[in-house]
This record gives sequence, C-alpha cells and structure tokens, in this order.
Amino acid sequence: MALRLSKFLSVRASELTRHGAFNALIGMDSWLFADPLLLKKIRIPEFRGSRKRFEKYFRDILYLLTKSKKSGDIARREAERRLVFRETKGVSLGYRKSGSDGSGIGHVLGGAY
Repeated sequence: MALRLSKFLSVRASELTRHGAFNALIGMDSWLFADPLLLKKIRIPEFRGSRKRFEKYFRDILYLLTKSKKSGDIARREAERRLVFRETKGVSLGYRKSGSDGSGIGHVLGGAY
C-alpha cells in the first residue's frame, strides 16, 4: 500500500517542502525519471562532474560497439553488460502501474539495440 513520505516520517508535508525534499509515495513508482540533460545545469555538490561521467560512460559503450565485429563477440558482450542497469530498491522511479519493485533496464532492453 502506498504511503506518503511525510506520513511515514510523521512530519508535515510543508516541512519536507521547506527542505527541498520530494514528498514521494513509498511503495509505488513515482512516474518520474532522471533526465540526463539536466546534469549540465545542476548545482548540487554531490553531482559535480556527473555530466562528464555520464557522457564518458556512454561514449565508452559506443566505442565498444564500433570495435564489435559480430553479435556475441567480447566487445558486444561488454557493451551489453554496461547497458544493463539494476533498479535500486526503494527509489521508486519508473512507470510501474502498481508497486515499486522494478527491474531497471534488464538484458532484453539493454541488449536490444
């Protein structure tokens, strides 16, 4: 059953807002996603340099794919491995209709380019 973060923490929703926290639903996906284009303008110290790391990560995958000569070779397998992302439990980002235990990007989507 979905529960608001404010209720779970026994605080007012306005208190979360005052601190810049999202009053998320716990136990249900929020139907949000992280937009990598926003990394260019982000000012949060913990995310400093994240845009460059993000771009390098995918540039390295593209490099592996240019070196791949056939399906299943070592470069292709490594690129596919890097395209699989597990969902962190409890984050509740995504588009699941009920619940919040998603699979992120699995082998089917990660290897379907």
